[in-house]
Amino acid sequence: MAVQNGPLVALTDAKLEIASNAFDLPVAFDFESTLDMVETTNFDDSGKKTYGAGNIDATCGGTLLLDPADTTGHDVLWTNHLAKTLTAFIYYPTTNVGDPKWSFNAFITKVGIPVRQGERIEVSFELQVSGGVTKAAQT
Repeated sequence: MAVQNGPLVALTDAKLEIASNAFDLPVAFDFESTLDMVETTNFDDSGKKTYGAGNIDATCGGTLLLDPADTTGHDVLWTNHLAKTLTAFIYYPTTNVGDPKWSFNAFITKVGIPVRQGERIEVSFELQVSGGVTKAAQT
C-alpha cells in the first residue's frame, strides 16, 4: 500500500460525472465488483461442495476535492443521498479519446462532508450500484 504524506493531490485527468454534473478533481475512486455464489451441493457420499454463479454486485467509493465556495458537488451528492434517488454516474480514469469510461446507476449510501475554512474540502462518498455497469470507449 502506498502512503502519501502531505496534502491530497487530484488524479491527473480523471473525471466523475454525477447526475450530469462533471467533477474534474477526484482524489480517489474505487470500484469493486463481486459475484455471489450459490451452493449447489447434492447430498451424497462425495462430501464435496459445488457452487454456481449468482448475481453480480458492485460498490464504489471515493473522495472529491472541492472548492468550499462551489456548493454544486455538495448539493448533488447530498440531495440525491437524502432523496434516496437512483443517480447516474460516469467515471473517466483519463480524458483521452479511445480510453474506457464506465457508466452505471447507483444509490449514494454515504456522504461525508468535513467542515474546514479557506481550503479545498475532501468530500467522501459510497455508492451501491443498481443494475449493470457499461464499459465503453470515450469519443
